[in-house]
Amino acid sequence: MRLADAASGDSVELNLAGYEFEQANNEYDANWLIIVGHIQHGSLSWTFRQPCMLTSEAQQLADWLELVAANDVLPSLQFLEPNLAFSLDASSEPTAPEASARIRIEFAAEAAPPARRSDGVSATHTVTLQLTKPELADAAAHWRRDLTATAETRQSDEQRHR
Repeated sequence: MRLADAASGDSVELNLAGYEFEQANNEYDANWLIIVGHIQHGSLSWTFRQPCMLTSEAQQLADWLELVAANDVLPSLQFLEPNLAFSLDASSEPTAPEASARIRIEFAAEAAPPARRSDGVSATHTVTLQLTKPELADAAAHWRRDLTATAETRQSDEQRHR
């Protein structure tokens, strides 16, 4: 899923790279997703690859993006792991055109820029993107397709190993 602000050139790309534990014995461990992120924010760019969310949280992210696109949104979305958080920028509500929204994506811990995590104490880094409602709906649909494909790949792998 790629979220790009056409005006600023800033972008956040998040992709599912599979499950952290391919052969997990319990439902909780079996549902940790590895997220690969590519971020461009002004002159700063970085990547990360971390188990950032559970499958249920990934579904909540798609739901949240769809709600923002439909003007019916929860103000923020956080996950069990503190690596990523999403929120609607407060300035988006009264001033932004109805056809777009400003969302904030917070990167922390292993998802933060490397310079922010090198001292052992991770600071957060926030990227704010102005996105059209169709872009948000497309991102949600793309994220859902990736989530479905990741689950199907796991099921196929499990059937081959039986």
